[in-house]
Amino acid sequence: QGKGLKNEIARYDGAIRFVDDQIERILEKFQNLGWLKDTLVIVAADHGEKFGEKGEFGHGAGFWEELVRVPLILSWPSRWNRGQTIQGTAEQVDLLPSLLDLLMIPHPPGIQGKSLVDSKGQFPPATGRTTSFGESENESGKQNLYATKDGWKLMIDTNGTKTLLNLRDDPNERTNLYGLQPKTRELENYLRQRSTELQNTR
Repeated sequence: QGKGLKNEIARYDGAIRFVDDQIERILEKFQNLGWLKDTLVIVAADHGEKFGEKGEFGHGAGFWEELVRVPLILSWPSRWNRGQTIQGTAEQVDLLPSLLDLLMIPHPPGIQGKSLVDSKGQFPPATGRTTSFGESENESGKQNLYATKDGWKLMIDTNGTKTLLNLRDDPNERTNLYGLQPKTRELENYLRQRSTELQNTR
C-alpha cells in the first residue's frame, strides 16, 4: 500500500508538472509578443485531492480542508506588484464578480458571490469575508453541504451525518464537536440560510 500510495502521489505530481509546463509555454509566448504585461492571468482549481488523509482517497465526496483549500493566483503585471498575499476567506463564486469589477463590467442581476476588489480596482490586504459555503451532489441527487464561520466548520454529508470542527484548535479536523458547542446551532442556521439563497437563484 505504501508503494502504491507513493505511485499515486507521483502521478498526481506529474500531472501538476505537465500543467505548469503548459502554462509556462503560454506565458513565454505572451512575453515574446509583448502582451504579458497587459494580460490578466488567473490560475485556480475546483478542488483538492486526498491521498489517504482520514482514510480517504480522491475528491468525490466531503469538504475536508484537503479538498476545499485551493489556489487562487492572479497576475496583471502592468497593474499589480508581484508577491502580494491576500488574507482571509474566498469562495469560488467570488471570482466572477471580482473579474467583472476588474474589467469595469456591470454585474448582471442575480449574480452570486462577493467581489474581492475594492472601489479602486485593487485587492485589499484581506478579503473581509469570514464565512464560506459549499455544496455537491452525488449520483442520486443527495447533497453534501458545508459552511465555515469565524474559524468553525459544519459539514453534512449525503447520509445526514453532521460534523462540527474548530479549525483554529483542530486544523487536522480530528474532533467532531457537533451538539457539544453553542456554535452548532449558529452554523446550522447559517448553512440553512445559504442553501436557501442558492436554491432561490436556480
